[in-house]
Amino acid sequence: MSGVYSNKTNAFLCIESRNGLADFGANLHSSVEVVLLFEGETKVWIENKEAVCAKSGDAIIIFPNQQYRYETKVKEEYILLAADIRRLGELLSVFSSYSPTCNVIRGAADNKDIRELAKNIVRTYGDDKSDYRDTVLKGYVTAILGKLLSMTELKKNEIESLDTLGEIVNYCNAHYKENLSLTMLESELHISKYYISHIINERLGEGFNEYLNSIRINEACRLLLESDMSIKEISAEVGFGTVRSFDRAFLRQKSETAREYRQRNLENIKKD
Repeated sequence: MSGVYSNKTNAFLCIESRNGLADFGANLHSSVEVVLLFEGETKVWIENKEAVCAKSGDAIIIFPNQQYRYETKVKEEYILLAADIRRLGELLSVFSSYSPTCNVIRGAADNKDIRELAKNIVRTYGDDKSDYRDTVLKGYVTAILGKLLSMTELKKNEIESLDTLGEIVNYCNAHYKENLSLTMLESELHISKYYISHIINERLGEGFNEYLNSIRINEACRLLLESDMSIKEISAEVGFGTVRSFDRAFLRQKSETAREYRQRNLENIKKD
């Protein structure tokens, strides 16, 4: 099983699979991830903790900015869900301020309500023709997360015990629309800007500006497809000082212009 993704254009992701994948390296992203395991067995490593074994009928929940990896030795049947926490309304504060004492929730995948919600999510996710797909998905995803959180013991994150990268990622996700800089992060987080730059490069494999722009461009992609805002308006909305800088960043991230991205995707939607 693999959770290999870090920057997604879509607010929601849903994968239904019957193929187990083994021995993937550590992953980290800013979304919440849920795996409902119907058949098979998976070991889960969270940060530096001892591995926990998830078995048939269990659920796995990964909070934003938790470093994790899966190891699978047998064929699995599962549904994997991921959601951008910025789209989850009242649950945003939960995922930003708390973490689970254990990331494996025993018996949750066998819960009747959770299974029904998962079926609805899979069905809705595949409905590309609906103009309100993400709105419906938000409702179902919020409901299933609410069910899972009620079955999970949470602990409040103490600022001094937070992983440094988690602090950086959380701050960037909350303030990406502002004129962010390494100097500002240094002042706000009380962490050397040189160390911030080093840890982003080391853990995320990209520079600070590239990482910040990836957050902004992913939000811009959503607005290009879900709103009638002009490119100039979107550029300002996601935090770029000029349309020119937005155009350069978009082309670098997506290998096409924002106008081409919007036109191509909207034409594909019409064809479907």
